[in-house]
Amino acid sequence: MANSKKRSTQAPSEAENIPKDKKMVDKVNQQMASDDSTIARLIGLGLVIVGVVFIVLAAVVIILSRRDPKIDDNIGAPTLEISEATNLDYVLISGTADKKSKVIFYLDDKKQDDEITVGSDGSFEYKLPIEDEGEYDIQAATVKGFPLKRRSEKSEPVIVLVDRTAPADKAKLTYDKTTVSGKVTVSGSVEPGVTVTILSGEETYSTTSDDSGKFKIKGVKINASEARFSVVLEDKAGNKTELSQKVVVEYPAYASAGDLNGDGVIDANDNPNLPEAAGEIENAFAFLFGNQLMTLFALSALGLFAVNSGVVLVKAKKN
Repeated sequence: MANSKKRSTQAPSEAENIPKDKKMVDKVNQQMASDDSTIARLIGLGLVIVGVVFIVLAAVVIILSRRDPKIDDNIGAPTLEISEATNLDYVLISGTADKKSKVIFYLDDKKQDDEITVGSDGSFEYKLPIEDEGEYDIQAATVKGFPLKRRSEKSEPVIVLVDRTAPADKAKLTYDKTTVSGKVTVSGSVEPGVTVTILSGEETYSTTSDDSGKFKIKGVKINASEARFSVVLEDKAGNKTELSQKVVVEYPAYASAGDLNGDGVIDANDNPNLPEAAGEIENAFAFLFGNQLMTLFALSALGLFAVNSGVVLVKAKKN
C-alpha cells in the first residue's frame, strides 16, 4: 500500500518551480507597462486639447483681425499724393502716416483687401489695381493694433481719372501757308484739355487746349524755304497721338535771307528782306532804293564825293 501511494504522487508544476523573485519582477513590469500606457494616453489627450485650443484661438484672431477697425479719433489720417490721371492698370499712391502703423485703402468708399506697412521714415507707397477706365474716389486710413484694430477717419477723397484711350487723330488747324517774317502762328481746335505740341527740329512749342478744344501757338520759327511740322496731342493721362495732318509753311524769303550772326550783321529773322552778304548786287540796290532814307544818304554821299573830286582836279591844274 505504501508503495502505491508513492507512485501516485504527481511531480511539481513548472509555475511552482519559478523562483518567487522572478514572479515579483514580472508583476512589477506589467504594472509599469500599464502605467506607461496610461501616461501616454494622457499626454496624447493633452496634446489634442492644446491643439484644439490653438485652432480656436487662431480662428478667433482671424475673425477679429478681419473685422472693420473701430474709429479712434486719436489716430491721424494719412496724407496722400496721387496723380490726377493715369493710363496704367494701377494707380500709384504715395503718402505719409504714423510710423509702425498700417494703411488701408478705399476705392469709391469700398475697403480694399491689402494693408500696407508704413516705413520707418513714416512714408509708404502702393499700387492700387484698377481694371476699368473712369473716374474714381480714393481714400485711406491709418490702422493700429492687432487683433483688435483701431483706425483713423478716412482721408479726404482724391479723384483720379483712369484713361487708356489716346486722343483722336482729328484736328482743325489754321495758319498762314506762306510767311515773310520767318515765323508763323498755328491755331485750331482739338479735344478739350490736351497738350498740343508742334515739333520744329530740336525746338518744341506747346500749349493746352481750353474747355472747348481751342488752342493757339505763336512764334513758331521757320528755318527752311518750306517747313513741315509734326503736331502731337497728349492727354492728362499721358496718352499720345501724332496727327497725320502736318503744318506746312512756305518761306520764300529764306533763300535770299542771310542767317549770319556777328557784330554789325542783322539776322534774317529780324529783317528777311536784307540780301545775303554774297548776294546779287541787284538785290542790294533794290533794297537801298526801295528805302527813301537810305536813298537820301546815298545821294548825299555821291554829292560830297563829286565836290571833293572837283576840288582835287582844280588844284591839280593850278599846280
